[in-house]
This record gives sequence, structure tokens and C-alpha cells, in this order.
Amino acid sequence: MHPNDFQFPTMQIAMASDGESVLLCDRGLLDISAYIPQDLWLALLEERAMDNAQALGSYDAVVHLVTAADGAEEFYTTANNGARTETAEQARHLDALVHKAWSSHKAHFTIDNSGQGGFPEKQQRVIDTIMQVVGR
Repeated sequence: MHPNDFQFPTMQIAMASDGESVLLCDRGLLDISAYIPQDLWLALLEERAMDNAQALGSYDAVVHLVTAADGAEEFYTTANNGARTETAEQARHLDALVHKAWSSHKAHFTIDNSGQGGFPEKQQRVIDTIMQVVGR
């Protein structure tokens, strides 16, 4: 199975539209590799008859938002997200692994926590990056 053969309902909607579409994913396939042992990741890819390059190639661009635990620690909390259980140190470690998983993508952008405008500024940098990718 080729990665592009697998279609989420949102992909089907986008493909059925008359105009251009942009699909944004909160997580991507290669994120999984940061959370499971390498041999399990490779077995998963093999089961899907793909390799890392094919998985990377199924995305036009990757916009990586660095965890708040790295550079905006005062805003990192587990209180507002039941799925978030990592300490700040663990979050930084996992974030680095996710970043590494995507690092060889031809259009890999990193949005860090360096701005003075807080999360709204970070959001704007994401929007600006996406607009750059789609040529607007």
C-alpha cells in the first residue's frame, strides 16, 4: 500500500472539492516513531509496505511547533490536557525525537518559542509559514 492510497475522510472531502484544498494534521505518521521502539516502527512500516522516505513523501510540508516545555516552560501544563502526562523534561525529549523523525523532510519548518508575543505570535508564525508553503 502506498501512503497516498490511505485516505482519511477529510482527504476524500478535499479531493472531491472543485477548488484547491489544504489539509492540516495535528500529528503526522512519523510522530509515531518517537513513541515506540525502533524495531516496532520498522515493522509497522513494513506491514504497510512503505519505508521512511515514502512516509515523508506523503506530506508536502511539515510545520513543527516546539513544545512549550522548551522555551515557554511557564505555559507548559498537564492540567488542561488529559492526554498529556509527560513532565517538562520528558516533553522536551519526545519533542526532540519527533523533530528528528521529520528533520530530513524537504520542507521542514520549526516554530519555536522565541517570540515575545506569546502563543498568538507563535500562531501567526505558523499561519505565515503555511501561506508561504501554499504560495500565498
